[in-house]
Amino acid sequence: MTAEIAILNKSAVALAADSAVTIQVAGGQKIYNTVNKLFTLSKFEPAGAMVYGSAEFMAVPWESVIKEHRRALRDTKYRTLREYADAFIAWLTSANSLFPPTIQQQIFRGNISGYFQQLKQEVNKRVANLIQSGEVLDDTRTRRIVHEIVSEQKARWLSLPRLPTVRQNFEQDFLIRHAATIEEIRRSVFQALPITDEDAASLVETVSAYYSKDSFGPGASGLVIAGFGTDDVFPSLVHFAIETVLDGDLKWKEVEVAKIDHFTNNATIIPFAQREMVDTFLSGVDPIYKQTVLQALDGILRASIQELFGAIPDTALPNKAQLITTLAQRFPQLMTTFNRTLDEYSRNRHISPILNAVAALPKDDLAAMAESLVNLTSFKRRISTDAETVGGQIDVAVISKGIWIKRKHYFDAGKNPHFIANYYRNEKS
Repeated sequence: MTAEIAILNKSAVALAADSAVTIQVAGGQKIYNTVNKLFTLSKFEPAGAMVYGSAEFMAVPWESVIKEHRRALRDTKYRTLREYADAFIAWLTSANSLFPPTIQQQIFRGNISGYFQQLKQEVNKRVANLIQSGEVLDDTRTRRIVHEIVSEQKARWLSLPRLPTVRQNFEQDFLIRHAATIEEIRRSVFQALPITDEDAASLVETVSAYYSKDSFGPGASGLVIAGFGTDDVFPSLVHFAIETVLDGDLKWKEVEVAKIDHFTNNATIIPFAQREMVDTFLSGVDPIYKQTVLQALDGILRASIQELFGAIPDTALPNKAQLITTLAQRFPQLMTTFNRTLDEYSRNRHISPILNAVAALPKDDLAAMAESLVNLTSFKRRISTDAETVGGQIDVAVISKGIWIKRKHYFDAGKNPHFIANYYRNEKS
């Protein structure tokens, strides 16, 4: 896990990221505090990239992926930051030198094998529970258990919305290309486990949904691209979720876009990954605590109504059941009103004053604020019993028109050789 943040105002965008990465190893987790998550996207233009989630994409470190894109980009300029983001996605889809078709197939087989192993474990778990309860199992009962699990998985995946970035005929082409491979892996993993032809076909359909539906697993990455295009007066940010690529089809989606403009949006603060401390700082209340209050209030009100009306004899209130039902139906509306009142208080007393201050911050204070908010999450993890999944040195970049500031030093030439080279490029020619 990680903690990252982007802060934008009219003059610049500040990006900050910790250096911790959590690796799954035999017997638990290993945390390293030396990973780079913040990069220049262009050597010559004010555009940067920040990653979180998986430290790799298709078994290639994100640092290498972004540097390869930067090498391919060279001195290309785009009018808007949006074009930089779109160009990166297009390049990532076609980067066969980094993840050739053989690697795509290998990762595909590994993903499907891992998924089928999980299903097999779930079948074995349910079978073991039934045996412990004294039930005698035969192939027919086991086949029914497999059918229940496969049906649950299929229903869950097919109920998800389809990614808008998936091309129209993806599912049909996927089945033509990969149905035989999926069946081969299924036989290898399930072995003698009884399964009907219908359920085997359902598994193929479920795997297809994994690549086309809006659901991203723990192996997915978040990618943030921020800065300026040549025609951009104010900074902007594009946030993507990216998971895998197969046959040149990239599984990705656009999560959000933030733009600073003349009047309606002068400042924005966006946390990524482990964001609870930043959300608490901005809203003035822990989001989990707020949700606990809402759930507790709803339960208390419902119990109070039952207790109150239960004390009234039916003869004194013949329509008691109808009144209870009417009040219960109004609870969602009452809770929505209560929640809206809390949100308005938070916005007026906390969020708006902070954003008004951010709108006027100079670049060095923007960097300091970004670093402090990431450090707040790191400090909370350090003093709590939770794993220290946020930590290490905090990298900070402030991107403004023509200048990149890292680690709070306002335009240190040693940290900005690309700017110096670009600034004097025309004079040397």
